[in-house]
Amino acid sequence: MKRFNTELFADAFSSCIFSALLTGIVLFLMYKIFQYSKQKIHFPGPKGTWYNGNLTELLADNAHEYWLKWNREHGQIFEVYTSFFTRLIFVGNPEVIKFICSKNYPKDEKVYTGFKYLSGDGLFAQLNQELWKKQRRALAPAFSHANVRHQHYIMQKYMSVLIEKLDLCAENKQIVDISIEMTLITIDFLGEIAFGETFNALKLGKTCQIMQLLYSILPELIKCAVFPLRGQLPVLSETRKMHQDIKTLRRLCQESIRKTRNVQDSDMSLNENRIFEILATRKNSDGEYIFNEKELIDNYVTFLVAGGDPTASAITFALYELCRSENQQILKKAREEVDELLGGELDLIDESKLTKFKYLDMIIKETLRMHGPGFGTIRKLDENITIGNVTLPKNTSLYIWNYPVHRDPRLWSEPDVFNPDNFKYEKDGETNMGGSYFPFSHGPRKCLGLSLAMAEMRFVLATLIHRYNFTLVDNFKMIQKSSFTLCSSNGLPVYLSKRL
Repeated sequence: MKRFNTELFADAFSSCIFSALLTGIVLFLMYKIFQYSKQKIHFPGPKGTWYNGNLTELLADNAHEYWLKWNREHGQIFEVYTSFFTRLIFVGNPEVIKFICSKNYPKDEKVYTGFKYLSGDGLFAQLNQELWKKQRRALAPAFSHANVRHQHYIMQKYMSVLIEKLDLCAENKQIVDISIEMTLITIDFLGEIAFGETFNALKLGKTCQIMQLLYSILPELIKCAVFPLRGQLPVLSETRKMHQDIKTLRRLCQESIRKTRNVQDSDMSLNENRIFEILATRKNSDGEYIFNEKELIDNYVTFLVAGGDPTASAITFALYELCRSENQQILKKAREEVDELLGGELDLIDESKLTKFKYLDMIIKETLRMHGPGFGTIRKLDENITIGNVTLPKNTSLYIWNYPVHRDPRLWSEPDVFNPDNFKYEKDGETNMGGSYFPFSHGPRKCLGLSLAMAEMRFVLATLIHRYNFTLVDNFKMIQKSSFTLCSSNGLPVYLSKRL
């Protein structure tokens, strides 16, 4: 009899658990449907499935092409669904973009929680507005124009290594994948100035540990941001590997910080001009470090990722455009400018000359318009807003991505044609185009490292087009891929020859 009662109780308990789970699922779906019906201020948008929304397209390698297609088909404001009636509104109207970013509405917690696995509470994924302001104020002095100029000798050091490699390839008539070399030089450069370490990426090539870690982490990280459950329940092997590699990367950063602070405490000499040391060794009036160890790790990892991959891709895209047959007049004009400033000099470009490359700056800006590596920002409205004839309700998630906006025929003449003259009247890396052009984001959360990225792109591009002729391998056509940033999935294989 006792055994019978125990079994009966177990069956009843199991039934209760099952009923509770089933009820929970039904209530969750009802809540989502209720939210969906409330949201029927509906905007146009692509069709998707009820359970998956448009997630298949959003996670595709060519997601950027879908966003561009949807923008042209459905207008400057449209909606997509990520799953279970979860709505995301794309905003491509410049007036609305400028308003949203200038008002600095908070980033969407659901999305940016996925980035926290890597960057913790660093500047990029910091969701607390007051803490973000405090961090931004504390970090900004390290990225002043004066400090950016102090990093130039490090760029020169690694450019010497790259030139040695490329000279050898030119002499041997070897095919060079420029996209790989750009990734390696940015890893070396940022590794030293923002990670405090010499990675020797250019010498090690694809065997470089940091390069392998980033290639493992970044593609998976963006998927965890789009679909947060993927990161929270790491059942896939690539997700588990991402988590493990993030631990390794953050540990390397921790070791570098401790080593630097130990050197400081022992009164040994430090390289006080590097951004890494500027931040790691700063103390307040009480003699306490301004940043604790975790804050430094969060931000150093952010600098390495946000400053490396996008810059490498931007330089690669610029060189690809300059190699294309239809753009040879643009290359000729750029070379004339660089040659006029540098003459027959083989010395590495002096920092004082970088700001004089006006046409090269136009090429960089046009590259960032057509092939902006950064995807933009996702904000969450904490109030109802109306801008012109556009009304957006509170708690709406807004996606502001530059790629469709920068190619919008309503905003740009011949948007799919590479034309540096689009920026003929802009000055010094800044534009007055507001919400129609924002490769480094817009408003208070604009990229802190803008000046550093522009300096690196100017230096690398000017050096390469001054020293070498580039020829694409036969029948090459670049295929772009939406990963952590927009990048080339088939590299940039070229032949090169020395000009000087």
